[in-house]
Amino acid sequence: MSSTDFSGFTELPAEIRLQVWRLAAENALNPPRAIIELCNGPPRTIPVLSINAEARDEALSHTDLRSIPRFSLPEDRVHLNRLCLSQEDREEFVRDSPRDWYSIEKDVFVIGSNDIISHSFYYNPSFRNAIKTIAIPSFVLYCEGRLTMRQLQWQTRYMMGYRGLKTVVLLKDDPAQEPISHQNLIQNTCFYRCTNDIRTRIGRPVDRWELSRIGFEDVFFNNLVSTMRITVPDWQLPEIRWGCLVRH
Repeated sequence: MSSTDFSGFTELPAEIRLQVWRLAAENALNPPRAIIELCNGPPRTIPVLSINAEARDEALSHTDLRSIPRFSLPEDRVHLNRLCLSQEDREEFVRDSPRDWYSIEKDVFVIGSNDIISHSFYYNPSFRNAIKTIAIPSFVLYCEGRLTMRQLQWQTRYMMGYRGLKTVVLLKDDPAQEPISHQNLIQNTCFYRCTNDIRTRIGRPVDRWELSRIGFEDVFFNNLVSTMRITVPDWQLPEIRWGCLVRH
């Protein structure tokens, strides 16, 4: 029986079945999935949700999984009106869009080369600001050579753009765990086998001296906290850790 074949569990006693559905949902999100922009890729699914109504209800009641349309329209009316779509057309567009399953608590949302996460929810402020973990690739972080611009980017694009963050993962290559570079996994996914399911291995916290080497001294973070608390009074600096992408 494969890891996604649950046919043998449907006849088990109810108490055991429910436990199986819960564990299956939790295991599907561990290690954390790397959510990378992939407009034409296969849907991001959780196998246990497709078994039956009981399994679906049990899995959803014990996780924060939610279904999001892959293709979305801007929320503000000005941009919507420019598209010259009727309300009926707009509703049909969203209704017919493929849907993917995401966990705000468990998934790691990867910043792309365009410096944002997937378009399907970047322009959804309530979803974006609820995200707990983002991953910043090295090739994105270091593309801006000027220190002042890198600091401004960190503050305005990342901290202000994702106000509910608990963890920031700085992605780097780890050939011992994954021979393909994280840049290639992000930008050239279609060229590699087994890239439909990419996970994030989160490692140790980034040391203060390592942060200082890329220009982020204590004074920068102190000023950042003061600035953020003007609009988000209880804002806390997210933990910064190293990490790498691996094919699962």
